[in-house]
Amino acid sequence: KNKNKNKNNNNKNKTTSTTTTKTPAMAPYLCHCMLAALLSTLSLSLQGCGDKTPSPSPTPAPACKPMTDTDPCWQKCHPGMESGTKCTTEICQALGKIGCNDAQCELMGDSGSETAHCMSPMAPAPTPAPSMKGFGGLMTDPNHYKGQNLAGTRIISDTNGQKSGSVIWVAGSDDGSTFWAVPGKWEDKSASKLMVDFSSKGGPADFKGDVSSEGIKWQDGNQWSFVDTFPFTLAPQMSGWKDMSGFYFDDDSYAKGSLGGGRMLVDNGPDPSLNVVVVGMDKNMHYFFEQGSVVDKDQGTILLNTIAGTMKGTFSAGQIKFQDGETWTQQEVSTSAAPALQV
Repeated sequence: KNKNKNKNNNNKNKTTSTTTTKTPAMAPYLCHCMLAALLSTLSLSLQGCGDKTPSPSPTPAPACKPMTDTDPCWQKCHPGMESGTKCTTEICQALGKIGCNDAQCELMGDSGSETAHCMSPMAPAPTPAPSMKGFGGLMTDPNHYKGQNLAGTRIISDTNGQKSGSVIWVAGSDDGSTFWAVPGKWEDKSASKLMVDFSSKGGPADFKGDVSSEGIKWQDGNQWSFVDTFPFTLAPQMSGWKDMSGFYFDDDSYAKGSLGGGRMLVDNGPDPSLNVVVVGMDKNMHYFFEQGSVVDKDQGTILLNTIAGTMKGTFSAGQIKFQDGETWTQQEVSTSAAPALQV
């Protein structure tokens, strides 16, 4: 009996020993499984975090281009429509402002013809601004210009000698016999916007204008136009000399059939210390301005600041003769009594 009891005890101890031996072997396995499950759960929970891959952007609609299938006007009425409609002026007008950039539809082609269609107006080509390396030009003011004499003519430049800058001078005549000069400046040269001080003529001191290849559009709506020549001829002044101010030709620069060498000189400029202003062009039609002063009004002596330095000149009998031998001759509209300088 004791043997059996001992045997049973031995079997019980074996069982206990066996169980105790297996437990350490299962622990790492269970931990590994639990860790894997935890990591799996964490991975699933993190899938919604962070940046998401962006979905593809929708393809943008093609830009509206007149007279193509992107043009709403064209879409509404064009050749070959299933309805057989032939486009007319009335149809296009009735479509209203549905075109590119909300433009009014208009008819292209003969109204009611097989090829007629509605379309958005083509955008006009931008007007190029004048070259800003050296701006200048001969101009006419429609408020004064009649094409019979120098009345309404103007010369403008931003080039002092040969250097273009921010300062602008304008010389002109409203009646063809008296001349004036006014200063200005570029308000925004890159945008071709200038401002001129007309206060010495009784006008505003900050009169603004927009420059284009056609001319200058002023803030009041007036437009000065660039011109290449005059519809009249000029000749040396023969009818007497009222004063030094006037239109001159540099005898060394003048070439028949051209305004090269032409310039306006004003001896009553708004600046008391530099009351002589010259605005003109050289023989190559490069525009410039120069300033100077009257030294002796009675003797007609002036000093002019030029690119070559200060030049002294004397006005007499319609000419200014400078110390270096250069001569400027004052001009007037030619008559049959005087040999004309054709321009």
